[in-house]
Amino acid sequence: MDDRDVVERTLEGNVDAFEVLVNRYRGRVYAAALARVYDAQDALDVVQESFIRAFLKLGTLRDRDKFAPWLFAISRRISTDLLRGRWCVEEGELAMKRDSGNHMNAEDPRSGIAARDTAKTLWGLVGQLNEDSREVLSLHYGQQMTVSEISEMTGVRESAVKMRLKKARSVLSDRVGSLQGLWGAATLPQAETGIMAAIKAAGSAKAGMAPASVFAAPALGWLAFLGAFGWASGLDIRRWRDHAPRSMARQAKGINLKSIAWCLGATAFGLFISPYLTRIGAPAQVSYFIVFGVLLTWIFWREIALVSPKEKAKQMVNVLLLVSFFAVMFMNPDKHIFLAVVGCYFAMQFFLINTAQVMQAAVRPGFWVTPMLRRTGDEEPRCVPVEQKRIRPWLTMLHELGLVAPPCKTETNAVTVRLRLRQSTFEKMAFSGYSTLRADTSGAVTCTITPSDYVALAQHFDDEAIPGRRELGATLSRVFKQAFGVYAEGGDSSTVMECLGLTACPMDIRKTRIMFMNKYVLPLGGVLLLVASLIGYFM
Repeated sequence: MDDRDVVERTLEGNVDAFEVLVNRYRGRVYAAALARVYDAQDALDVVQESFIRAFLKLGTLRDRDKFAPWLFAISRRISTDLLRGRWCVEEGELAMKRDSGNHMNAEDPRSGIAARDTAKTLWGLVGQLNEDSREVLSLHYGQQMTVSEISEMTGVRESAVKMRLKKARSVLSDRVGSLQGLWGAATLPQAETGIMAAIKAAGSAKAGMAPASVFAAPALGWLAFLGAFGWASGLDIRRWRDHAPRSMARQAKGINLKSIAWCLGATAFGLFISPYLTRIGAPAQVSYFIVFGVLLTWIFWREIALVSPKEKAKQMVNVLLLVSFFAVMFMNPDKHIFLAVVGCYFAMQFFLINTAQVMQAAVRPGFWVTPMLRRTGDEEPRCVPVEQKRIRPWLTMLHELGLVAPPCKTETNAVTVRLRLRQSTFEKMAFSGYSTLRADTSGAVTCTITPSDYVALAQHFDDEAIPGRRELGATLSRVFKQAFGVYAEGGDSSTVMECLGLTACPMDIRKTRIMFMNKYVLPLGGVLLLVASLIGYFM
């Protein structure tokens, strides 16, 4: 059986099948570990721990044909951790140059070499090489592995393997031939190592659940993350109960739940197709991330159309970080790396928070209609001419208040944007079918209400509480025109809000729960994840 068959049989619950992999690779893992830790008993411990970890994490192995290099990476990491706590380079070199008979037990392969009076000189020469070169020597001379086999197992280019061997030969000179005797002894002792017994004791109850258990913690964390933001958004919706129809607030909460369900569904779909993409190979993975990145860039590019250059830069950085985050989750590397990447992404939100997006999450579509209808009067506001370049900053104010949204349609003397009147899960991706607001250089403002938006809005009002569709467009146009005139004469954001009749509404972004979650809770969680990843890595 090849490695793929053995791995799949093990994941199906046949723990004994894993013994095939143990017998196939324990000699190579032992030889490499001995070259690094320079102690037979420590090398045995590394071998056992490597196979135990590989068994418990077998479900994280995406490419079933790459078990050997994956196992080798685990072994190398364990050897490095062991040396961090108990060895340094100077101590290792001194130990190799001492009388081997006083420091080696009967199981150490170096004891047999010492009996031939060659170990002292040979091990002293080998000790002049670094760990990577000694590792290559052990695999090449002890396990009779070719350069290509070593390259595949260690993940090092063939040219690098050849250079290490060449360097080792130059150091050892005419004693290269003796390496066969030295590393030829580096096979796993035939005495009972208890590897399979330890594996069954450590993971017998987890073997059949390995694939699912790998994603359990991230899935619960992602669910908690979405739930926390849904809860915060719900609190912000409740703050509008005295300013918007109750049925509109209930609908907004329902949209929250639908959005969470869509996010979970998209995550589940990504995890479902990832094994198939991995089996197809690198081209499929690259194509997957390209499509995913283009989709996110397309959505966010529309979102940044009405924000300042500084906010645009932050948003694009956020896109790159988000794509990197999902790429790491897709590759599913070591859990410490995963936690560190997620932690960095969350912590960076303290600096990358976008106030316009936060306000849109706090002020749902249509919430502001009732306060603006109360602001209407019979007097027609006058038009104040403005320059073309001043129209977009005014629309940016409205965007930051959650009243309008991209896309923007720029004409010679006017700019048109979308009015946020209707709840929709995919409103960020829609280009047509929505009501619009058009402002031109003459100071005129025109609101066009689509039938679908009017129907969605009117269902929340009594018959007498909202005018007809055309009348609603005229009323909103009059209020926006007045605010545009105040802005053209030098008014700031507060003055514009007062003209729109929104000063009494919960529009202060600093008091929204969504802002608090994005600005403080999320970065704090990221810092905790970073600390957890560091503690887990060094423990």
